[in-house]
Amino acid sequence: MACSEQILTASRVLVISPHLDDAAISVGATIAHRSLRGLATEVVTVFAGANPARLSRAARAFHRDCGLGTNAVAVRKKEDAEALALDAALAAAGG
Repeated sequence: MACSEQILTASRVLVISPHLDDAAISVGATIAHRSLRGLATEVVTVFAGANPARLSRAARAFHRDCGLGTNAVAVRKKEDAEALALDAALAAAGG
């Protein structure tokens, strides 16, 4: 069985996402495919800015310029969760 087939049919898969939204963008279709078949997929994000006070000046400026406000990490985590849920919902709707 090819590796791609194993990923699509394994009972559980762990996706390591370097940053928020990387999993949704890079393997969102695979996550959606698995979700349609009732297969478990867990996404772990490595660099998610868990402590906003420790973000670099450049990161804080970027978040400000993007209009994410002072709680940018929470906003980005919510966006990531919504994107992953959307992948599954679109697949269920045939999109």
